[in-house]
Amino acid sequence: MPSNYTREINCDFFRIRVGHEQEGDFLQTIGEFQARCHRPRDRNFEVEDGYVRLHDWRVEEGNASGAMLRLRTDGNARIGHIETDDLRDIELRSGEALVDYSCFRYFGEFKTLVLHRNRDAGNEMRLRHYLEKQCNVGPIDFQVLVSADALALFEQMQEITVAEVTIAIPTNLSAETGGRNVSVGDQIDLARRSGAATFTTRLSMDRTRRSLMPDVVRNWIKTYLRDDGETVRSAEVRGRINRGEDVRTIDLIHDRLRERVRLESLGQKPELPDFYAALDKAYRNRRDEISRMFLAESS
Repeated sequence: MPSNYTREINCDFFRIRVGHEQEGDFLQTIGEFQARCHRPRDRNFEVEDGYVRLHDWRVEEGNASGAMLRLRTDGNARIGHIETDDLRDIELRSGEALVDYSCFRYFGEFKTLVLHRNRDAGNEMRLRHYLEKQCNVGPIDFQVLVSADALALFEQMQEITVAEVTIAIPTNLSAETGGRNVSVGDQIDLARRSGAATFTTRLSMDRTRRSLMPDVVRNWIKTYLRDDGETVRSAEVRGRINRGEDVRTIDLIHDRLRERVRLESLGQKPELPDFYAALDKAYRNRRDEISRMFLAESS
């Protein structure tokens, strides 16, 4: 039967770790929270324009699905007309809110979360801080998964001349640094108070050296991707695989693991199961690559 609705959506991939010692089970953590909060309003977390809330949390055979709702109560939304310039307000009754959502699927075999990218509903940064605050556990690390080709090039570089990380300044729900990295947290706090939107940390060598210490740089970059991956906007490295070769540049955020898949629905609008089916497809398309990453980390 042909689909009545179809469009493409973008999906991002993250490795999930719960707790300071990289222990703890993501499914158990969210399941305990869901059991405590039967009523929807108990799952609400207030933000400046309304609320965010975990919705439709389900666990099946070690995997899970859910949606992050953004409930807007600011009353600024209006309805327009395709053919005219007419605008009118959306009349919300008491207790009602405009809603948008971002769906996700968690796959327990490789502790991987696939997130439908929807900036109107919120990103991985908002989801992570919601889970930490509402579940009263932390930190929950959303480690960015980098494409296998970019990661291989990064690991092979024998000479690194410049390493530069740019981090977005969190606001609203994601304003807390959580004590994850004191020095980075202090920098974020200083940058936020200065009014900056981002700050950049740069490592470079002087003329007496051919290269930074590659292993040190690799560990430094990976710390950002693991502990603050959801706020990192770029992680650029310039270097050579072998001495005498041309300098090559990679950006581990630009080359992060992404998948664009088709969202299909038999109805006029997609329902949550339609989003979950699209996220399943994204995971299947990248599963072999994720498996190789997981096995390499475990060895």
